[in-house]
Amino acid sequence: MDLDLVLVRAFAETAERLHFGRAAEHLGISQQALSKRVARLETLLPYVCSSVRAASG
Repeated sequence: MDLDLVLVRAFAETAERLHFGRAAEHLGISQQALSKRVARLETLLPYVCSSVRAASG
């Protein structure tokens, strides 16, 4: 398992803000880059991440 702290931080910001756009802005990256990071984390931890994506959808 290749779990990167950058992916975890992307997930945490998205979970905290419940909005990909605001989380991306706070991290200083594009929304597309944030979405890719969260998607990568979802492949590693699918159950945990799916609830955040549904809530922020």
